[in-house]
Amino acid sequence: MAVAAAAAAPPGAPPTVPPTRLRRAYTNTTTLSVPSKIGEKHSLEDIIATFGSPGAYVDIAVGPSNMLRLYAAKNDMYLIPPVGSATDAIGPLEFIRRLTNRSELLFAEEDEDITLTFSSAPIIAYLDYFVDPSTKDKTAPFGSQSKERLIITWATHSKAINATGNYSLDTALMPTGLPAVVDGFVVPANYQYSLYSIIFASTKAGSTKPTYLHVWDEGTELFTPFDHKGLLIDPDNNSLKCDLRYRYYFKLPEPYVFGPGHKITLNFDAVFDGANTIGAQTLLLGLVFIVTYLG
Repeated sequence: MAVAAAAAAPPGAPPTVPPTRLRRAYTNTTTLSVPSKIGEKHSLEDIIATFGSPGAYVDIAVGPSNMLRLYAAKNDMYLIPPVGSATDAIGPLEFIRRLTNRSELLFAEEDEDITLTFSSAPIIAYLDYFVDPSTKDKTAPFGSQSKERLIITWATHSKAINATGNYSLDTALMPTGLPAVVDGFVVPANYQYSLYSIIFASTKAGSTKPTYLHVWDEGTELFTPFDHKGLLIDPDNNSLKCDLRYRYYFKLPEPYVFGPGHKITLNFDAVFDGANTIGAQTLLLGLVFIVTYLG
């Protein structure tokens, strides 16, 4: 059977140049950057890194705007796999692509740097990105001026767990310019927050431990609206564990949309063994959203 020839480019048209994937290696530095270059768009593909201290995170900015905070590892969570992880490990941006079915999550136009700022210097980090000679509007989805933004919000508890009961996730751990989604957060007018995944970094002290997470939209509890049991976050069997070394994570069957003006309630149950206390801000909740401006 004859095969049709590919259509020729119009006369005088410039040749099509495919994007080039690059990898940069860094050691013992708290700031990495992909500098801007006229005539090029840069798209962040992923990052893997090994840290010497627990609880480290990286803030990713495009131009002057903070876009995303990624915690590396905390308690039973591994969101940024260390260098040398198992071959089936995936990075945090690949994880988000699988959640959202979006291919390009973070990109910088020709006049914008991509800057990664670490809370503590990684022992070694690999940064993968694409160099694309075709430019793109900053207002395109996930651009620095887009009406649609990818965000992971992080919240923790201000009180130590020293009694059996319910605890509020009332403290945001977010960089400047990104929303603080904590217990009692109200979605601003003209915005919607589409939830794709929930991460809970769980741990215990003796037999003191968190047991169930509760997420409410106004008067409706997500996932367990009738018995209000909540989602299991026991560190011995954490249903919201995220360990990308082994591609282990929780994904909603369909994104859940919190509409404008809706109040989000976030708290968890815990049991106290009478002797061992879990300190304030030990546990960590991450919510993976696509935030859309509707105006």
